[in-house]
Amino acid sequence: MAEEIKKEKEIPNGIDLSIKFSDKKINTVKPNYNGKSTSEYGVFD
Repeated sequence: MAEEIKKEKEIPNGIDLSIKFSDKKINTVKPNYNGKSTSEYGVFD
């Protein structure tokens, strides 16, 4: 199935997907991740 999906022309190639998890306190004035308390998981092609 993965090989069939790769052949589709509308599906982009060479994309890195990264998900960051942080605590539930995000600064609403300047929203950003606190680099000290994040865990990063990625899926790379």
